[in-house]
Amino acid sequence: MIIFRVGQTQLHTMRSILNGSRKYYIALALAGALIFSPLMLHTKAQAEGFMGPDKVYSIRSVLSRKALDIDLRWFRGREDGLRLIQWDYHGGSNQLFKITSAGDGCYFIMALNSNSFLDVDISGASTPDGPVLQQWQFTGYANQMFRIIPDSGYYRIVARHNERSLDVRNSSRDSGAQIFAAVHDTKACRTRDSQLFSFVQIQ
Repeated sequence: MIIFRVGQTQLHTMRSILNGSRKYYIALALAGALIFSPLMLHTKAQAEGFMGPDKVYSIRSVLSRKALDIDLRWFRGREDGLRLIQWDYHGGSNQLFKITSAGDGCYFIMALNSNSFLDVDISGASTPDGPVLQQWQFTGYANQMFRIIPDSGYYRIVARHNERSLDVRNSSRDSGAQIFAAVHDTKACRTRDSQLFSFVQIQ
């Protein structure tokens, strides 16, 4: 009987310790959440928006919430002339772009899948609405330079050589819709969503 009583006491003591430990770790976890959650929110806020050159971004259409994407459906990811489209975000290198300074407030936009640059097609292969966007090896010409202009809480991406804004063709919300360079309607009350983009810093 004495042995049984000692065992009961030990068991009760162990339960008290475990319960105390459990409460301690729960309290510690809650305290950590309170301390670090504002920091995490701050980090997330810092990662959203255009934060300047020499960073890698995902660029997303305000209209469709889809990401700008080098069209790899024919599995020729490094070739010149592959079109810029929109697609559901998946984080592949064909949806990530490194932005570097081109001087005079302009930028080069390089696709990570190929190390080629966004390029307004000036060869004549255009949509009825305007020239299409493609990837092309670096030339340094003005049709590979873009200004990134804050607008309505987002950004317009404007080609230097013709002052046209990147736009989703036919204001489509579908994956595969082409991106082209369209005239910006300066008389409109606000820029249409198909010409507005958000930037999410990845690296």
